[in-house]
Order: sequence, then structure tokens, then C-alpha cells
Amino acid sequence: QCAVMRKYLTGIWACMQTQTAFDSTLLFSEQHIKN
Repeated sequence: QCAVMRKYLTGIWACMQTQTAFDSTLLFSEQHIKN
């Protein structure tokens, strides 16, 4: 659970820095699921 929370927080922080919309599909792409 902590790893997932950290991943979401990192993604949200990156979206805030680049001023883009949050998209959870980028966090859990096919490449990450296979590894």
C-alpha cells in the first residue's frame, strides 16, 4: 500500500510541477506492470 501511495503522490507532484492533468494510466502502464 505504501508503494502505491508513494507512486500516486510522485505522479501528482509531477503533474503540479508541469501543470498538466493527472492521468493514472501513465503511472500504471503496460511496461510497469510486466516488470
